[in-house]
Amino acid sequence: TTFYPSSLGVFHFTATLSTGWYMIYVRLKENSSGNTVHSYGLKVGVGDVFILSGQSNMAGEHIYPAGNTYFKPSGATAPDDCISSIPSRNDCNSKFFPLPSGFAILSNTTELSSNGKNGWFYTELGNKLRAANGTPVSFFNTAYDGTSVLNWAESAAGSGTLFYGSQHCGSVGEPYRTLKRGLNLFASTFGVRAILWQQGEADNVDNTSRTDYKSRLKYVIDQTRSDFGSDIYWLIAKTSYYPGSSTDANITDGQADVISDVTTSFNNKAGPDTDSFGSNYRNTVDGVHFSYNNSASVDGFEPLAEAWKSAINTANPSRISANAAPVITMTKSGSNYTLSVPTGYDEYRWVYSGDRLDDYFDNNRVLNLTSSSTTGHRCYVRTGNNWIASGVVYPKVEGCYSGSRQGLEEKFEEDLGLNFKVSPNPSDNEINIEFSLTKNTQVRVDIVDIEGKVVKHILENELPANRHKYSEKIYNLPEGIYMCRLMLNGLILTKKILKN
Repeated sequence: TTFYPSSLGVFHFTATLSTGWYMIYVRLKENSSGNTVHSYGLKVGVGDVFILSGQSNMAGEHIYPAGNTYFKPSGATAPDDCISSIPSRNDCNSKFFPLPSGFAILSNTTELSSNGKNGWFYTELGNKLRAANGTPVSFFNTAYDGTSVLNWAESAAGSGTLFYGSQHCGSVGEPYRTLKRGLNLFASTFGVRAILWQQGEADNVDNTSRTDYKSRLKYVIDQTRSDFGSDIYWLIAKTSYYPGSSTDANITDGQADVISDVTTSFNNKAGPDTDSFGSNYRNTVDGVHFSYNNSASVDGFEPLAEAWKSAINTANPSRISANAAPVITMTKSGSNYTLSVPTGYDEYRWVYSGDRLDDYFDNNRVLNLTSSSTTGHRCYVRTGNNWIASGVVYPKVEGCYSGSRQGLEEKFEEDLGLNFKVSPNPSDNEINIEFSLTKNTQVRVDIVDIEGKVVKHILENELPANRHKYSEKIYNLPEGIYMCRLMLNGLILTKKILKN
């Protein structure tokens, strides 16, 4: 698709895509001669989003070995960013979660927004779902350690709830508020397939009755559907195992009762029976939490992930699509900029790129800017209880870098610390390609012509954090304009090369 945007360079388009991974490429052309001066790409996934909830066997647990020192479970690592989450925790924070610039590949050390301590068994689960269904998978974790179904029900009703003798998180509304906000922001912005619920160990200890468990969990489920405005699927595990008392039929029968109760919805489905995994699948420190084989006699993550994958594919929950992101329109008069989003929403909140929607600085639909700040701007819009995030616009990026056509490229380089260089330029024989990485990164480097065709493939590999330099002969290329293309984790940056 060809666009002819204004000099401000703002444009948008809408595409309907099947599940899978896609690259969106943008190539800017200097003039009618068609010389490409900038190319940018972004990897986009269309797949499944799951909200995780319950207690610590869903939150992901730190294990305490001798010396009472934390370590994280050494489970699997996702092969690429097909299995992902937003890598930040918002534990017990009363504000909405921030939306950073991107997602992270799941590994054993990745935190899952908002409460997930680590990748837990979700790297395994994501890999299995991807292999079975061929779709990218993202997880958002709203579970809380040690919580009973009473904690969830009381907080869903807006009441205080005691957690080991004190108000949970010191704030009325938790733990349910975290689940609600996960739906109202993440599920609203990215879509959702189901809530995965695994909880019941605390109720075993509390001797919760079958009737109470059913009524309390059913209240929580009904409240999520009211707050989200949709009959979202719930997959409910049968979970009660606790060492000493072992399993509790009152809890698992209560969970089964919720699954079979169709008085308000047919969308309560069975998750796995986690009670079937005994003590040898759990770590040897507390005997409760599933663990990888470094702290249990049997690998507990793999069979737990397999059980959840089978439950998801058996239930086959319908996807709820993401809400369309509001489009920011930008105009300029003199040195002043005006940003606006469409009418028809219940509320507007303008924030700086990366800030939480609670930390907004303007709540008008139209935002007038008179400062020289180059900070990115985003607008959150609300419809009912649900918030939707716009993309980020940098109004004045061209005014602070060396020319408008290179401004965004230099902005990305600065943000990532790449210091991407190609020299000498022009050249008739050999070029040196240099860039810096701040962490281990999958990288590909090519030389392409002005139509985007690869004329020289230089490397494709995972590289360590360091300064990297490569020399490449180009004497056999015809004279003309080429691009050195650096691709890393879905981001693409280019440098123009003039071959003499």
